[in-house]
Amino acid sequence: MRAWAAETLGRCVPHEDDWRVIAAGTVLMAPLPEDARPTAVFAGRYGVLPSPYIAAAARWLVRHQDLDGSWDGSFHNPLGTGGLPGFTHEMAYARPALTGLGLLALLQAGAYPEAGRIGVAAAHAAEYLLAHQAEDGRVGVFDDEARAIAHAVDPEGKAPPKPLVALFNHAIGTWALAELALTTRSLAHERAASAALHVLAVERHHRHPWSRWFDPTDDVAYAGYAILALLVERAAGERWSDGALLDEAAQYLKHVSRPDGRVYHENVRPHCFGGYDSSATGLFLRGLLPLDLGEAESRARALLLESSPVWNDRYPIPQTIAQFGDDPGPIANLHLWHFGALAAARYDGDERARAWRAALVKMLAGHQRVTPWADAGAWDPIDPWGRVGGRVYSTAASMLAWCAPTAYRWDGER
Repeated sequence: MRAWAAETLGRCVPHEDDWRVIAAGTVLMAPLPEDARPTAVFAGRYGVLPSPYIAAAARWLVRHQDLDGSWDGSFHNPLGTGGLPGFTHEMAYARPALTGLGLLALLQAGAYPEAGRIGVAAAHAAEYLLAHQAEDGRVGVFDDEARAIAHAVDPEGKAPPKPLVALFNHAIGTWALAELALTTRSLAHERAASAALHVLAVERHHRHPWSRWFDPTDDVAYAGYAILALLVERAAGERWSDGALLDEAAQYLKHVSRPDGRVYHENVRPHCFGGYDSSATGLFLRGLLPLDLGEAESRARALLLESSPVWNDRYPIPQTIAQFGDDPGPIANLHLWHFGALAAARYDGDERARAWRAALVKMLAGHQRVTPWADAGAWDPIDPWGRVGGRVYSTAASMLAWCAPTAYRWDGER
């Protein structure tokens, strides 16, 4: 763990009689088995007790996991279903994406499948994803209706842009399977990850040098998850996917990055919620590809680090798809916080990054649920996508943002 990250986390340790400390002491997190050999990229996750806040969040995920190993966002959603136009009909099919995020949150908190109670939950989630991977490698195709969504074809016989649920299910599922395989080194997990990555390669877009997953007319968010899976694969020295994919990903990010440091889409909705989340995603990924845009890179870093995270539960719900492009000002945005934290973790010498990270951890620590007991350890789904994924999404994404400094060791970092 980087020293500054440890220092930041240390400021947020609860009093010794806080229930979160009890959770951390009994949290079900077991040491790595002697025969475990996860990739060195993940080395920062192991060997230390998790923060009491993360232990409490992991405990909440374990308690609310369904019997089949999945997590259901709608069941743990105090905001109810609906509220975001264009997405209500797909909520029932988002379970694979939410389960992938839950699995990733446990793995990045230091869990090892089957080791301890949290490890058992992680293994159970992995079984669900494997059971819902189609023969062609797609993740999240689990019944006739979902399959129809995933394989929708327009009257002219061309595959239109995939509905968001299919894209997020596969992109997050691919990222989760890649990290699972690089943790367990299981042949079955490696085959599943390879098959999922292969889907990205075989579906190249007809106009852009990538698949529709990286179509600039689409959302940068799920493309970011898919690129992250490829980056983890490369950092671990594996070659499961087409080697050209990352080169093409760099060209894609160059295409959607603007001189002002933001990342935009090429449609009537050039960005969501001011574009801060897609811009943070681009900032982090460009640094690893690597892809330096000169002055635009400095502006992108300033866009992230000069605006502290805010816990704002007064987000104005869009009433039309076009309103997603409106800039609502500072709002809670977990996707921004996660990729922003990943980017900030790489700027060791930038005092703004330390301050941004400290503000994020302080904010999350101050808003973790304490009561009622059924919600203790979770975070409320107050950001825009919390209305789709509920407390499962908000808790898993908050864990990923908190654990970002120890999640990866890139290019020999210590």
